[in-house]
Formats: sequence, structure tokens, C-alpha cells
Amino acid sequence: MSKKISKEDNKMKSFRDTLNLYQEHIDGVFEATHTYHYPSHMAHPTIVTNRIIYIRNAIDRFDTLKSSELLCTLQDGADVDEFYSTPERKKFLKSVMNKDRLNFLSKFPPALIRIIKDDNTLLYIDHGMEGWTNVRFDMLEHIFDIPKEKIRWLTSCYKFNDHATHPMGDNTIFINYFEKIMSDQCADKKINFKENFAKQMNHYKNKKKRSMLCTSYMRRRRFPRTFMALMLNHNDLLKHMYWSLGTLVDGQTDFKAVEHQIDRLEKWSHSKWNSPLSDPDFDWLRSIDKNITCDSNTLVDNLAYGNSSITWKHMWNTKFALVHETMPNGLEPVFKGFDHIPFLSEKAYKPFATGQLFVMHGCVGTVRALKDQGYDVFDDIINHDYDIVEDGIERVKKICTEVERLSMIPDNEWENILKSLIPRFEYNFNHLTQVRHNVLRMHVADPKDRTVQ
Repeated sequence: MSKKISKEDNKMKSFRDTLNLYQEHIDGVFEATHTYHYPSHMAHPTIVTNRIIYIRNAIDRFDTLKSSELLCTLQDGADVDEFYSTPERKKFLKSVMNKDRLNFLSKFPPALIRIIKDDNTLLYIDHGMEGWTNVRFDMLEHIFDIPKEKIRWLTSCYKFNDHATHPMGDNTIFINYFEKIMSDQCADKKINFKENFAKQMNHYKNKKKRSMLCTSYMRRRRFPRTFMALMLNHNDLLKHMYWSLGTLVDGQTDFKAVEHQIDRLEKWSHSKWNSPLSDPDFDWLRSIDKNITCDSNTLVDNLAYGNSSITWKHMWNTKFALVHETMPNGLEPVFKGFDHIPFLSEKAYKPFATGQLFVMHGCVGTVRALKDQGYDVFDDIINHDYDIVEDGIERVKKICTEVERLSMIPDNEWENILKSLIPRFEYNFNHLTQVRHNVLRMHVADPKDRTVQ
């Protein structure tokens, strides 16, 4: 249970952690300082007095951190591939951890290792590129040969402002990794987000006709996204969407693996009393033997960033965006996790960059988290009641109900709604562009100078 802060503290909404990086020992490994701000203490932030060693993008350095099937706790009776079953999984995991331990001992200088093992040192591991809530810290203890009390885990899993500590534990810190990436892209003149956003506002002002309902991009066939695709088709909602669904992506060339995933999903769905899906739905899914695309993107590559990451002609011709976050909880029959800790990837912030309304298929509390960060989620226009539904299937049902309701709004009414929202779209865009990152790289003349500038 997370520790709640007082009602007095909760009057302000600027509670965050800040890490300042200084001397770089080896590539991506820094000396750091950490301050954290309780809302009532903004004039006097608390400074962590320990020496801090920070590992940037640790996922690129250690193989154990690259796979949730290695680093995360499985559900009891989890439906996993045979390769990851016990005892094969334990044997493989041990070999990967030992390899990472040797990597740490050989690639980190002895002097740096001594610093990390010092009783007064804390090791900050930046895993902000992923959003896993069920990390096994005992594995990290083995790799770095230090107790978990000395480890701080940096994640993109959100911590709400009304909690003093992260619900994953006191050693976990939220960083706005993906929010900052989207913020930087909005400010990058080479990417033209700002110019295209201005065109969007101009289209709203002129009440441009929009022939399609929404976008629905489902590139990678994760369980939750595939289930959502099935439900959208089941409710006959895809016909008015720009939609995509990946089949062979990320180097996958064997359709048998796709068939295996469908079999697992079908078995899981049939075991749930509240799933409306039946054999014809899965026959439709099996009939898709190639990547379904709605633009020039082949889906082979993950175009999360840059000019190609947003198809603006879709943004200018739809009423809203149906956003599919990376891993909505309640629809994954493999890993244990925390049900109320939303993972916020770049996908959650794209509607603010494109100037759109949105419906969000994410974890419980994803929309609440965006509102907690100061964004306008347009809950007077969009019914986000689905955001509090804990059962994954029921959440998808409510999302489909809301999408269907929105599809019934006449075009002329949509034109008036979108025009009236221009100031609020502009607020969100400006709010996104002005955000700062939790982790700041400090440039100092003396590399031993750790004084905050």
C-alpha cells in the first residue's frame, strides 16, 4: 500500500523527483544527485545524501533487463511458451544473469565497482524505456552483488501526485522518459510537429470535413491489442477507422508463431465467462496472414519517433484517436503485476502533439495519470469511465461502447465540437512542449564538481 501524503500537501500539483548527472565514469554511467519535492516543501527540496551512481538506459547494457519473461514474476499457472517453462526457464535465466554479472565485473572499472559496493552508495538503474511493474529485485542483487536496499529502479510506470512513495516500493522512482521524448519532438523544427499542429487547428477553425471516425494503430500483436482488434471487429467498428494490425513484425518471419499466439488467446478468451468472442471472431483473425496497414508504413519497423511516427493526413481526417497503450493490464495471462500503476509510453502523449481528442486503451488509471500531469483529457466530451474498470475484458467492452457512441455523433456536430476545443488543444500542446525531464545532464568545468548549478 502506497503512503498517502496529507491533504495540505495535496493542494499543490508539482511533486516530482529530479536527478542531476555529473561526472561520467564510463559510457552512460554517471555520478548523480537526487532531490525530491513534497508539494508543501517546494522551497526546501529534500536531497538524498548518499553518493549516487546512475546507469543510463540500463536495458541496453544487461540482457536480463531486456526481457519481461526473464526479469518479471510469472502468474501462477501462467500460459507461457514451452521454452520458458520450469525448469528450462530457471536454467536459462541463471545463465543470462551470470553472463550479466560477468559483464558488470569486466566492463566496469574496479574503482567504480568499489564505489557501487560502498555502504553509502546507491545504484540508480534507469529502465524508463519499459514499464514493468513486477520486477524481481533479487536478480539485480545477483548481477551487481549488492542488497536490493541499495538499488533504485527508475521506471515509466506512473506514481500519482497524491502518493509520497511509488506503489511498487520506496526504491522505485517514476521518470517521464516518454513525455520528454514527445516534448522534444514538438520543439524540433526538423520534424515539423508544430507546423502540422497549426494546420490541425486551422482545419478545426474552418470546420474541415472529416470522413473517418478515428485512428486505431495496433502494430505489434500483443495480447491486449489483439483482443481489442477482435472486439472492434466483433462490434463492426473497424470500417470507419484507419486501422493497422501487425502480423510479421520485429524480425518475425514464421507465421506459426502468430498461429500459436492466436491459439493461446482463443483458449484464454473461451475460459472467461464475460468474453463475447466466439469461433467466427477467431476465424476472422486467422484469415489475416499479412500486416494490415492504412498508409505507407509496412509495420516492419517500429516508427515510434520522428516525422514518420505520425501520419498527419490521418490526424486531419479523423474526429479522435483510439490509442492502444503498450500493455493494458487485465488482458495478459502471463505476468503478475500491480493493477493501478499505468505505464505511459509515447503513445499516451501523441494526442497532445497532434491536437486530438482520444479514447485510451491502457492500464487502469492511464487517463487519470495524464490528468494528474496537468493535461486536459476532455472528460466533458469523452466518457472515460472505462479508465477505472479493473477487469480487462469489461474495460474493452466499455471502450467499444464509447467508440460506438462517438460514431453516432453527426458530422456537423463534430465540426462544432472540435472548433470549440481549439484553445484546449493549444493548452495541451503548450503544456507538453514546456515539460522538463526528471533526469538532467549537468555540464561542469570540473568533473569532480557535484554542486547543483
